[in-house]
Amino acid sequence: MLGSLASLVAKLRMRQLALVVAIADHRSLREAADVVHVSQPAATKMLREVEASLGTAVFERARGGMRSTPAGEVVLRYARITLADLRRLHEELAEIDSGGSGHVSIGSVLAPEPLQIARAIARFKAARPAVTVSLQIGTSDALIPRLLSAELDAVIGRQTAAADTRRLAFEALAQERLALVAGPDSPMAARRWTAAQLHELAWVLLPPGTPVRRALEDAFRRRKVSPPASVVETNSMFTVVSLLQNSQMVSAISERAAAHFAAKGELAVLESNLHFEIEPYGVLRRKGRPVTPATEALLAIIGEELGAHGGAAGAGPDPSPPARRSRTRGLPARAEPRGRRRAP
Repeated sequence: MLGSLASLVAKLRMRQLALVVAIADHRSLREAADVVHVSQPAATKMLREVEASLGTAVFERARGGMRSTPAGEVVLRYARITLADLRRLHEELAEIDSGGSGHVSIGSVLAPEPLQIARAIARFKAARPAVTVSLQIGTSDALIPRLLSAELDAVIGRQTAAADTRRLAFEALAQERLALVAGPDSPMAARRWTAAQLHELAWVLLPPGTPVRRALEDAFRRRKVSPPASVVETNSMFTVVSLLQNSQMVSAISERAAAHFAAKGELAVLESNLHFEIEPYGVLRRKGRPVTPATEALLAIIGEELGAHGGAAGAGPDPSPPARRSRTRGLPARAEPRGRRRAP
């Protein structure tokens, strides 16, 4: 039976929470005991104390090791958050003690702006050289669970990829546009494509359910054409670019990323009659969970860089037609100035 909150505060200890997380990660009580530096009998006693305090079983034995119970999943979620907050407490105190050290861990969708996040990190490191920055690149649906479990301090991504937006705070940064791309020497850049013609091509795409993939599929459906059937799925931008450079495949990536690779001669931009509607990306945080001053400083710089180069986060996609493209490499006929863009 679950005791009172005062009872939990009095009985639960940080090492017990660390043990619970270690058991979940390793699925072995013996290995978990090694992680928290206790003997296996001591770990067994600690687990029993945790379950007695909570009034429920946290783990059960299953084929392949120990598995968390439904109640254990809830315990694990809060144990990870509590330990992550303790780590941040330690980092902030260390930062005060050492005059500027610490750790910031953020996630970002696949290069919403190829250079701006890198510039933001470079600016941040110039001001705070002792702070370690960890940048994890992935899709929003993969990064948001890591944010909710406190593995990441913040995510540059899209709110709609979250299963439960009630636990997230979202600050829009920019409205993203998509472009179709192929290899740099592809003859496909010399013509304008219809949705029906594009359907017949082989594609490199992000996994199903990601915002970019949904935007592409919706664009085909608005043209009364089914989405492409010949697809290679990957969440690696390096793989996307490599496949395009070594095949006659096509892909859809952010317009800024397309311009970046096209300017370097690594990809060509294609013209088509598809119109993409994709929600803005921005900063995602956990509600009610303050971040460290170092994290706040980095997010502010990222916001400045993406705001200056990514356009305003308007209420919807740009209704204007795409810019006229060059027939050689698919570059925009008129380069956009590097200052702040007008809101769409």
